[in-house]
Amino acid sequence: MLGREKFLMVTERYFKAAGNSVKLMLKNPVLYVPDIIYYAAAAILAYLFLYLNNLTTIFSGTDLFVSRIKEVASASNLLYKLLFTLSAFVLVNFIVGLGTISLRYVLIKQLLENRKIEFLKAHKTVGRYVLDVFFLKILLLIIYLLPLAFFAAIALLYNSLALPMIIFAALSIIILRFIFLFAYPALFLKGGKGAARTISLSVKYFRSRTGHVLITGIFILIVNLIINIMSKNITESYAGFSLLSFNYAAVIGVVFLALVNISLIIWGAVFLFKNY
Repeated sequence: MLGREKFLMVTERYFKAAGNSVKLMLKNPVLYVPDIIYYAAAAILAYLFLYLNNLTTIFSGTDLFVSRIKEVASASNLLYKLLFTLSAFVLVNFIVGLGTISLRYVLIKQLLENRKIEFLKAHKTVGRYVLDVFFLKILLLIIYLLPLAFFAAIALLYNSLALPMIIFAALSIIILRFIFLFAYPALFLKGGKGAARTISLSVKYFRSRTGHVLITGIFILIVNLIINIMSKNITESYAGFSLLSFNYAAVIGVVFLALVNISLIIWGAVFLFKNY
């Protein structure tokens, strides 16, 4: 009986935190600004990339697009241009992403600590976090790649172990995802102590509150899964919707999916910060 009551209390606490996170989002629409900037910049850069490489035929049908890709692949000068512009696009997009991610978390930090958002003040303090976010991303990438490289090497040496290694690799990524679930809250709520210290804090937090981390991660995963399925069903209900065509249905569908994705990102971030 006590176990059931405790389960109900814990469940109620997480649902309450989830609901409060939604309320904070709705009361503070300025939280959407960083991610809208990022999405807008990414869309502009993507179109410029297609335009500069004469690949806008993707909106005229897959046949024309495939034909153009084959043409580019067969001409070395066009291929070099494609690779150069792609590299530039990825680099600029990454730099913009560092700034917008940092701004998003600074705004959430302000909201939870001061109960209000001061956008101009947040914009001025973003710079102190950008390098930490950059190095944190690099460190996390290395950490995630290490087990993948290890299991891939074993799979290459022993082909019969390929399937188990794929399973182990997937499990390692899942485990690491949980271990570093609170990495950004640790970085921003602990005063920006650096990427290495953030990694250490994340590991300690996971070891001391494993159950809490697992429940939080699973809760976010379930909510994201449900909302994504619902939004996908809504867009698919419009017969005219297609990502590869310019029409009202496509524009509305793309904007709708982008807003849903941004909302989930913001909600997940607020929920994580509130539960740290």
